[in-house]
Amino acid sequence: MPSDVELEFLRTVGNNLIIKVARVVAEAPFYGIYLILVYYFTAIFSRRKLRVKRSIFLAVVAAVMFIGCSGFFAMDVADLVVRLRVLFVERSALSLEEKLARADHLTEPLMWAGEMLFIFLLPLGDCVVVWRTWALYQDQLWWLVVPVLTLVGSFATAIFELGCDLKTNWAVDSVEPSAASIGPDTCRRADVASYSLSFATNILCTTLIFYKAWSHRRYMNQHLGSTRRRSQADRILTLFCESGAAYLVLYILQSIPIYSGTLSNNALIAMNIVNAIIQQAMGMYPTAIVVICHMQRSLWDTFEVPSSDSGTQPLSQVSGIRFAEQAHSTTHDEASVTVGNSSSDPTSTLLSRTRYPSSVEKHRRDDIGNEDMV
Repeated sequence: MPSDVELEFLRTVGNNLIIKVARVVAEAPFYGIYLILVYYFTAIFSRRKLRVKRSIFLAVVAAVMFIGCSGFFAMDVADLVVRLRVLFVERSALSLEEKLARADHLTEPLMWAGEMLFIFLLPLGDCVVVWRTWALYQDQLWWLVVPVLTLVGSFATAIFELGCDLKTNWAVDSVEPSAASIGPDTCRRADVASYSLSFATNILCTTLIFYKAWSHRRYMNQHLGSTRRRSQADRILTLFCESGAAYLVLYILQSIPIYSGTLSNNALIAMNIVNAIIQQAMGMYPTAIVVICHMQRSLWDTFEVPSSDSGTQPLSQVSGIRFAEQAHSTTHDEASVTVGNSSSDPTSTLLSRTRYPSSVEKHRRDDIGNEDMV
């Protein structure tokens, strides 16, 4: 009969394998969704020439994020396969405890590779989130000072953590499954700081998007009435608010193991599932921003909403936007909005016949440059 020590060790091995399997099972469907988003993203960019530098930057960021997130999934699968092979397949005279130590040693490089990918892909994805917010606040860029500073700080602390881990020769106290920071205390504090700054960037940007969506809705209700039909702009802004809120929920859940102490076995399993999901979500979210725009066939930054400083404030100056003048505009309350020359801009899609009150017509801007939007 196994001793209490052996039973406890078997329990540890079983819990570790449950965590590894749970990560792969939870991550797989999200990676499948990510593949679909990447397919549409690739189709969008393949139909258009990348003439604008920011368009090229967006495509490169999306490609790097996809490669990194694919690496996350591959490493989780490889970690599980290596452990199963070492523990149950290989014929060896080693004891179960020695086999577990061998499995931990073989998978330690995967653990560190995942850690480094995580700390750098988070702020890289935040670049797209900040870009999205910039598109809404081009005429009020001072709103973006703090988000940009937190973004830069997140990159800086990630670089510091990399240097810290290199200096300590990738030292780690334990290779047990964990969704928290790893490494010496100084390196762990840098990891927490990088995550916190990335978290703050997303909170600030999502809050700004919520404010702009609220301003747009208030302005349109003021001029068209609360019974107006929901416009494409409303749908776009709502989608961005909802996706941003969902992403923040994942951030909040991920922060539990990062900021808290030890977790129970069930909590550790749950947090590892969240960590596996956010590994894909950090790439899915920026990619979905572009895909949502094209699926809805409009961009949020082609509308005018009120600002705190003036009666109206343009959300952006998107390429080729023209407010079509009608010969009988004095007898009608609405003007048609059309978008031209969108083929040169991979994220500028057709905005067809969105209706605005005539008070917006006086803010018409003709011949806007093609490089104001990615």
